[in-house]
Amino acid sequence: MVFDSLIEKYFPAGSKSYHIYIEHVSAVARTVSELCRRNRHLNIDEDLAVKGAMLHDLGICMVDAPKIECFGFMPYIQHGIIGRLILEDEGLPEYALFCERHIGTGMYIEDIIANKMPLPVKDMYPLTMEEKVVAYADKFFSKSKGKLSEPKDIEEIKKGIASYGARGTVIFSEWEKLFGVNIQPEL
Repeated sequence: MVFDSLIEKYFPAGSKSYHIYIEHVSAVARTVSELCRRNRHLNIDEDLAVKGAMLHDLGICMVDAPKIECFGFMPYIQHGIIGRLILEDEGLPEYALFCERHIGTGMYIEDIIANKMPLPVKDMYPLTMEEKVVAYADKFFSKSKGKLSEPKDIEEIKKGIASYGARGTVIFSEWEKLFGVNIQPEL
């Protein structure tokens, strides 16, 4: 697997957090790969997107999320910016923005301010096709125990996104049209 030693630096091999992390990001990466193959006309850099998928949630290692075996001190919503900082420190800036830009369908400065979110006051949403396909694929997989590799139902995803406002619903619908909704990877 790509980046084994890096992932094990933040999630000790054999730990529950490692298992949850690897199962989740592997499911996202397999889906990203399949979406890239199905959408060759979009000219997505599949290698970059798959590696970005494997690292997009690295920041959960420092958040307080006991349900996914993470016992850090930061709020969960900060895992994207934490991951970006980790990857920049590790000398991997080409993957850092996958972390920062995958939360929901993106974080927007207006929403950060209006909701007083503990985030940098700046736009953080997917810009490249590679970032978009990773963020899209990520919406299909939970980190909840027992459902790590099982894709969520599209209506469940839409309902969750709708709870954060209309913008996310519109963006997700655009991604559905762009990438397709059948995300079951062909194994």
